[in-house]
Amino acid sequence: PYNFNCARLFEKIADDIRSEQSPDGALTCTAPFVYGERPADPVCCAYLVAAMEHYKMTGDTRVIKKHYGNFAAWCNFLLRHAPDGIVDYSYYGDWAGPEDSCFCVDTIGNSESERLEGYEPGAANSRYIPGKMISTAVFYMTLCLTSEFAEILTGKGSFAEEKTRVKTAFLNKWFDKKTA
Repeated sequence: PYNFNCARLFEKIADDIRSEQSPDGALTCTAPFVYGERPADPVCCAYLVAAMEHYKMTGDTRVIKKHYGNFAAWCNFLLRHAPDGIVDYSYYGDWAGPEDSCFCVDTIGNSESERLEGYEPGAANSRYIPGKMISTAVFYMTLCLTSEFAEILTGKGSFAEEKTRVKTAFLNKWFDKKTA
């Protein structure tokens, strides 16, 4: 009763993001595309999250049905950027970490040792967690959500092989079995 009919907001978010999607499936970091990157960092998963939130609030599959092809196109775009299961690019990574855990771009330009190419002054990027690790983890979540949408719509999931490949690559690269 106190959600102020946010389902309509989630529907609009999904529509806005889809309006910026390229024919090759790439999304943009913002919609409308005012700043950020094309293609978006794989952590940009608001498109799928908005559709899932709409569905959870309403039980209505209309938004999922309307956007499923676009979700799959984004997954396929990212698959082309993850030939070995690990996404081959990342802009943001774990960008919202505590200040003492980040490389912070110097706003006055006198600290070249910690300057990160392509970041705006004041931006931060984790000094401990590789960006591709975060991007690959969110890509896996994107594959899982898209598969869940297929299950909701058809009773059958999708991207099963791809999910296994990305999960296996992620664990092989970043999971230390010795410390587990």
